[in-house]
Amino acid sequence: MRRNDCADRSASGVRAGFTLVEMLVVVVIIGILAGLVTAVAMRVRVSARVAEIKLELSGIEQALALFKEKYGDYPPDCTNEQEVARFIAATWPRYTGDWKTAIGWTNLQNDPAAAMVFWLGGMRNGTELLGFSPNPRNPFETVTTGGRQPLFDFRPDRLRLVGNKLYYFQPNSNNDTEPYVYFKSGASGYYVAGTSTVKNWSQCKACRDLRIGPNAWAAPNKFQLRAPGLDGKHGSGIAFPDGTDYNEVQYDDVANFSDGTFEDAIP
Repeated sequence: MRRNDCADRSASGVRAGFTLVEMLVVVVIIGILAGLVTAVAMRVRVSARVAEIKLELSGIEQALALFKEKYGDYPPDCTNEQEVARFIAATWPRYTGDWKTAIGWTNLQNDPAAAMVFWLGGMRNGTELLGFSPNPRNPFETVTTGGRQPLFDFRPDRLRLVGNKLYYFQPNSNNDTEPYVYFKSGASGYYVAGTSTVKNWSQCKACRDLRIGPNAWAAPNKFQLRAPGLDGKHGSGIAFPDGTDYNEVQYDDVANFSDGTFEDAIP
């Protein structure tokens, strides 16, 4: 190629490549776009996980509704011994046995998380949930095989024995994740779960709904279902939806009375 040809091409505006500055600008733009895409993808992923938890809480709500339809009331959350005794006497009046021994009261007392699995799953063999026996004289027997089944289809891979108690965990849980917790509505408006030696799960409390009143029960005359959210921890705050009562682990909690996370509900 003649020198004159190169001169003519340069004069016509045709360039052989990018300058260093232009390349750096392109790299910066690509980095910004990648960051935006990553942020959007993370939000979508978080929203999808919250939606998955909400969907399962809705399924547990339906199972609790079936329980009430079948037995006349929502199940006790085992924070009150007298309430459990009254429920068993009213539901199975022909049962005259020792209900504390039959249901394993020491494993359920003051533990609403274990209580939820028990009442919806019934008696168990290891981690296999059997439901309650149709025998009205002994609904807590384990030998009857026909006419019994759990009211909720618990996923076996998310049922876990911890300290001889059976718990149910949210999707994508790990060994540090805390379980779903169930609180039955009480006349006192709210109460604190009893003492537990397992991962401080007793810190999970029933919630007050400040939109109704300072001591108003969230989901009144019904029940509360609590999921620990994406961090797997419940936290100890009980005022909903005012975030001033929350600690750092409660903002992402999910409940049957919240549309999304607790943080989403903050005015």
